[in-house]
Amino acid sequence: MPCDSSQMENQEDKAETRQEKVPVKPRKWLRLLWFYGTGTAIVVGLGLSIFDAVMIRKLGSKIDDVSFNQTSTEYARDNDLLTPDVGVIQFMRRGYSVTFDRIDYTANGLEVSGTLGNPTQLTLSGINFKLSARPYLYQIREKVEKNEFYLYSSEMEIGSGQTAISYLGPGKTATFTVTIPNVKQTKEGIQIVATFSNERYAYY
Repeated sequence: MPCDSSQMENQEDKAETRQEKVPVKPRKWLRLLWFYGTGTAIVVGLGLSIFDAVMIRKLGSKIDDVSFNQTSTEYARDNDLLTPDVGVIQFMRRGYSVTFDRIDYTANGLEVSGTLGNPTQLTLSGINFKLSARPYLYQIREKVEKNEFYLYSSEMEIGSGQTAISYLGPGKTATFTVTIPNVKQTKEGIQIVATFSNERYAYY
């Protein structure tokens, strides 16, 4: 049966309408690519965050190490540090020597006997010779880093003892005996800080 032109146009319009209503499905590989790209970005982002955190922690640790090393250097420079070793000649900053001849850990503390030497041309009299027992700085690093004034507090000192030396001439030696209380023998050991006070100097 022949169709007129109007019928043909109506059929074409209906076909176009049907074609327009058919949804265009996105390609599967585009979805996979999107998911892959998103996942990669998340993983990379997390990796960078973890890397940054690790590097910041390492940098902070290095800064702490440098600061503590500087503190240790200044502490050694400002104090006459001795070790409780028998028969070893140790020197104070001004040249005076200290030799421990006997070291005993007793119920009263650390008893030390030794010799104080004067290699200078000065005559010393009325010396108050003090020995203080302290821990090594590395043993109390956390306390030192938390409080920079801890080094100057009495809390750092384990115990101290002193003796009087009435006369120490040029090139001469004087013997001493000091008991430092509260000191016990441990595997970590201790440092001893030696100080003079009330001494008088003269050229004779």
